[in-house]
Amino acid sequence: MAHFSFEDKLSFLNTSGNKRYMLDYTLDELDRRLDPDAFFRLNRQYITSFLAVRSVHNYFNGKLKVYVDPEVPSGIIVSKNRANQFKQWLNR
Repeated sequence: MAHFSFEDKLSFLNTSGNKRYMLDYTLDELDRRLDPDAFFRLNRQYITSFLAVRSVHNYFNGKLKVYVDPEVPSGIIVSKNRANQFKQWLNR
């Protein structure tokens, strides 16, 4: 499991093999069920696994831009409020 996404009112599991599966769970439900050491809720649309994080860049106003594998072309924005928590999670 690489990351989970929420698009068009549907949740998806995206695998490291670049496969995609529709899920019956919301991201909120997944967030409660997943191991917090292995997965992090980046924003309202994405939950990523530690192993899927490719790179992290500083973005505007204290936000972060995260690139994962498989690729989300535009990157994933982490809010200023969650940026420090995400950095701590990465450096654990």
